[in-house]
Amino acid sequence: MKYGLGHCNIWIGTTVTRTAADEPPPPKQLPLQLEEEAEGWRLDPSDGIMLVYLPLLPNAAVPGVVPEETEWMSTWNFEYSGEQVEKVVELGERNFEVGGERIRRAVRAVWERKREQRMQREREGRIVEMGRVLSGSAVADGGGGLGGGV
Repeated sequence: MKYGLGHCNIWIGTTVTRTAADEPPPPKQLPLQLEEEAEGWRLDPSDGIMLVYLPLLPNAAVPGVVPEETEWMSTWNFEYSGEQVEKVVELGERNFEVGGERIRRAVRAVWERKREQRMQREREGRIVEMGRVLSGSAVADGGGGLGGGV
């Protein structure tokens, strides 16, 4: 991948229709650095589902907890002490803080795209409705226009 994995990873799929023979397009991955993201927060109409992935990575704010090295964080450990649970929760919270602004931007970009699509549908609906009203009023008043009185 172009950017690798960080504390907050965001991929965007596509809604472009393809045939079974077509190779699926790779998802867009937004850059990991905020400075590089300036252009990445405007979604295209063809953009599809957005996936936000927050892996459990080591964080300097939680010393002594390294998921791939800390023995009690093994996939096969089914019993945690209260202190261990607190450490895992703290690690998750600190990692979320690293990606919190990216998540807010991602949610806002999706909201803006959905709002724009809704507004476009409403504009198109008004144009169709206006056409119906105009064609109906022309018939109702005998073809004399917009129904002006004598």
